[in-house]
Amino acid sequence: MRTTCYNLPGICEVRFIAVAHLLPYLVEKVAAGAPIAVERDKTQMVNVWGNPTCTADAKDSNNGRAETVTLEFATLSKVPAVGTAFLVKQASGQWCLIGSRETAPVVSINYNTGEMAGEASVYRVSVQFTAYKALLPVAL
Repeated sequence: MRTTCYNLPGICEVRFIAVAHLLPYLVEKVAAGAPIAVERDKTQMVNVWGNPTCTADAKDSNNGRAETVTLEFATLSKVPAVGTAFLVKQASGQWCLIGSRETAPVVSINYNTGEMAGEASVYRVSVQFTAYKALLPVAL
């Protein structure tokens, strides 16, 4: 079994979009080498607290490859947990989409209260998406 794992370098911005606003079959289009785009005005920016992380792990699965992307960040604002795809901007300026219209990512949100020293209460968001190609480069 072959496995590869990599991290996105320096996430500068996180946005989310309803999967209904995405074009169909984006995973297949990226796998075929076609460029894809997302309308910026349909996305909403997330104010991220701390350092977000995004890792991708690709391995052999069912006579093919499966890539699993995990995005984790903390925010002060509420993020929809159902029917939402996420966009992350790398330090290089490249945007990547996590999610597709056919298969929305699994989003889990935990609410953490601040400690006694006066820390803010934050939502810890974990997004996981598995597909043949799960980290989709897009133009925004």
